[in-house]
Amino acid sequence: MNSENEEYIKGLIRERINMSGTFISLIGADTKSKHKFVRWEMEVALEKNCRIIGINLDGNRNFDNIRCPPILKNKGVLFLPFSPNIIAYALENFQKKEEGNLVYKDSVYRELGYE
Repeated sequence: MNSENEEYIKGLIRERINMSGTFISLIGADTKSKHKFVRWEMEVALEKNCRIIGINLDGNRNFDNIRCPPILKNKGVLFLPFSPNIIAYALENFQKKEEGNLVYKDSVYRELGYE
């Protein structure tokens, strides 16, 4: 996008989210404080009722109160560490729920070769 017009950019992002059934959010050290676009994208994904996967860049397998925006808390979001095998598994197998902070059991990680 070659624009600084916030409404134009948000319109294009909304179109992309509306075409998708799954929304993935990378969750890093400053994600919680990003309100202009990141939180707004999460709101749009929730409105559209997308499957939402929160990918923790620090390797955490759970909802992270310090890094994750509260808008995703208890909304049926699946939280994973940043790692290709578990992300691929989630894209194939994750079934959306309406509430809770969702995580995979340790047995799923072991089956995929994680320690």
